[in-house]
Parts: sequence; C-alpha cells; structure tokens
Amino acid sequence: MSAGGLAGRTAVLTGASRGLGAAMARELAARGASVVLLARSLPGLTAVAAEIADAGGSATAIPCDLGDPERVRDVAAAVVADHGPVDVLVNNAGTGWDLSTLETSDADVERVFRVNLFGAMALTRELGRSMVERGSGKVINVSSVGGLVGIPSLSVYGASKAAVAHWTKALAAEWARHGVTVNAVAPGLFLTEMNGDALADEDVRRRVLRDVPLRRFGDPEQLAEIVAFLASRSADYVTGQVLAVDGGMSSAL
Repeated sequence: MSAGGLAGRTAVLTGASRGLGAAMARELAARGASVVLLARSLPGLTAVAAEIADAGGSATAIPCDLGDPERVRDVAAAVVADHGPVDVLVNNAGTGWDLSTLETSDADVERVFRVNLFGAMALTRELGRSMVERGSGKVINVSSVGGLVGIPSLSVYGASKAAVAHWTKALAAEWARHGVTVNAVAPGLFLTEMNGDALADEDVRRRVLRDVPLRRFGDPEQLAEIVAFLASRSADYVTGQVLAVDGGMSSAL
C-alpha cells in the first residue's frame, strides 16, 4: 500500500463486500485511509478486509443491513466508539431489480427506498453529526445513470437514485457552512459480480452498449479513483456535484 493523501483518516463505506464498493474500499485503503466496511454479507466483507490487510492496509468488517434503522444506529455508534470521528462516508449500498411499474408492489418500492435512500440518510445523520461539530468531513453518495435519465424497467430504482442525487445537492448546501462537502457519483454500466451473469451473453452486451457513446463498460478501479479524489483534500472546494461516470450515456439518452 502506498500513501496517497488519506493517511490518518477514517473512511466508512457501505455495500463494500463486492463490486464497486470493494474497489472503492481498496483504493481508499491504498491511499492510506483506515476503512470500515459495511454490508449485509459478512463473508464478503471479511474477504475484502483480508485483501486490504494483506496489501498492508487497515480494514474492519461490520455486517449491517441499511434497511434496518435500529441496526444502522447501533453500527454508527460502534464505529465512532471504536474508531473515533469519521472523516469520509461513502454511501454505496444499493438494491434494485428490473421490474416494470405495473409489476412493482408497494413492498418492492419500500425496500428499494429503504436501502438506497433512507438507509443512506440515516447513516449520514448518525456519522455526520461529528463532522458538522468539528467543521470538516466528506460525504460521497452513489447515485446512478438511472437516476439521471429514464430507463425502462428501472423506474423505482431510478427514482430512488434520483432522490439520492437531489439529496446530495440539498445536503451540500445545508452543511457547506460547517466545512463538510457532499458530492455524488452516478455510475453507468460497469461489469461487476452483480451483473456479470446477465452481461455474459455477447448479444446482450452489444445491445446494452449501444446506449454508451464510448462503447465499453466502465472500470471499477477508475470509478474508485474518482471517489478517492472526492474524499481527498484536493476536492475541498468541490461540493453539491453529481458526477456522471457513464461513458457519455446520460448525455446521449
């Protein structure tokens, strides 16, 4: 692990057991941050934490369902008690699936918003208090290209991610006077464990890439580098931004 501007900082990441979240965790740790990894899957978290430790970094794995408000409060209190005030919070955890509006139940809507928006808001409230009190901190939310443009069969997921994007801007304005920056990234199509099976078919890959001007999938490590930039002092004058990392998809649809 090489130093990269985040030494001495504590970063909490949700949805860190695989995919984009795991890539973000590895990058922040590589830049010197002590990372606290949250997700529902303890085995996945443990594997990522071990990988970081093997590379010389510091990582702690804590299982947490963002859809459980009581668990969120307990985990936030434990993180502060064990690690002190948090410097960086990355709200990456998300859930959603392909369903048309007519196929979507009230329970589906509630579950998606409970994790994607309400859980992120709850954790940010709990960990953000100390940021506001001491006058510094970084909150980085993960929205989606689906929250910027309309994508068929992703209406509920897209609505939740659009809410994340708007909340990012509102919270940035609210906490700016306290020295806390709040930004978001909106990923497009990235190959991860979550969508690997669906995109294994060459015809499917070719079809979905028609909407991406760069005609390729994103690299999780490159998205992680952008998150690391937003977490660094280099981004101290950047707040309230929702950065689309989507190969031009949101500009073309």
